[in-house]
Parts: sequence; C-alpha cells; structure tokens
Amino acid sequence: MRDARLSEAVFSQDEVRSILEEASDALKESAAKELDKYAQMGALVLEQVFMSAAVAGVAVSIDLSKTEDERSLLEVGKMKRLDAAILGAAERAGKEELQKLSDEHRKLAEQFDEIQEKYRESEQDRERMQKQVGDLTRLGDSLQGEIDR
Repeated sequence: MRDARLSEAVFSQDEVRSILEEASDALKESAAKELDKYAQMGALVLEQVFMSAAVAGVAVSIDLSKTEDERSLLEVGKMKRLDAAILGAAERAGKEELQKLSDEHRKLAEQFDEIQEKYRESEQDRERMQKQVGDLTRLGDSLQGEIDR
C-alpha cells in the first residue's frame, strides 16, 4: 500500500478509493488463502477417517447432497451457536463458583490465621505458667528446707 501517503493529513477522493481498493484486494486474497487452508485441512481429516475406517474394516459413505442442503448447513450453524452459548453459560457458572470458592478460601485462611494467633498466645501462657510452677516449686522446696532445719 501507499504507506507514505497515509501520513499526510488530506487525501483526494481518488487516493482514498485506491487505498481502499488495495486493502479490499489484500483482504480478499488473505480470506481466500485461509478458506483454502481450512478446506484442505477438512479434506485431510476426511481422508484420515476413511483410511482408519478401511483399516478397521468398516464401510463408511458420505451423502454429498447433505453438504449442499442449506437447511442442514443452517442446523450445523445453530448447533455451533448453541454450543457456544452453553459453553458461555458454563464458563459464567464456573466463574461464579470459582468466586464463591475463592471467598470461602479467604474466610478459611482468615480463620486459620486467627486460630494460629490464639495457639501462639496459648503457648506463651503455657510457658509462662510452667515457669511460674517451676518458681513456686523452688520456693516450696526452699521453704520446706527452712522448716526442716
């Protein structure tokens, strides 16, 4: 395309028409290549299906008139749209469930942190009480020693 002219601020009608025609031609060429590529891929898949069927001893046939039947093609399109809608609904439901699980995980993590803090406090209390018991035991032993003398 005429990239150099695209930097200009004003275009003539003929220039715009020419640029758009070139873009249209490039788009048509690209679409034709992609369509051809997908047609070849479909043909390869069918070839593999028929070869596998032949190796397995299964007779497979295709009613080509169905491929030209617009009603059948519309049904396939409807099924694809339905599949997309179902997948979309399932994805939304999955996201909602994931959010619920994430919220529940957050709450459980908070509760776990609270329990851990209470445990630490309990351990500190236990250690303090053990020290006090030790101090009282030594004091009791000391007093008992004075009484015995």
